Amino acid sequence: MKQIISLIALLLMSTYSLAQHSITLTWTASSDAAANPSMTYNVWRSSGVCGAASPMVQVATGLTALTYKDSAVAAAQTWCYGVTAQVGTAISPMSNEVAGTVPLAGATVLVVVAQ
Repeated sequence: MKQIISLIALLLMSTYSLAQHSITLTWTASSDAAANPSMTYNVWRSSGVCGAASPMVQVATGLTALTYKDSAVAAAQTWCYGVTAQVGTAISPMSNEVAGTVPLAGATVLVVVAQ
């Protein structure tokens, strides 16, 4: 099996509402996705600035959609995310990492990060 190629970029949209805090991630498919219809994606998160010593923990696995909404985040805290692609037991390298902070007041933050 051809090695899975790392993802190109993550798009992070951080939204806040009175009822719920959430961060929504959207990413591009791996370039090997068409050749591997069983490919799924895993989302990883750590608290704090990307690249810091905080270890990434897997918060979602087996996703087939190219988006994930994380509703388990608190306002005014920075979260760092990465995504891996997976086919069977083969897992891609981590995508580029993106950080987002859910604001205290109602607002939408959009950050685009290219690899």
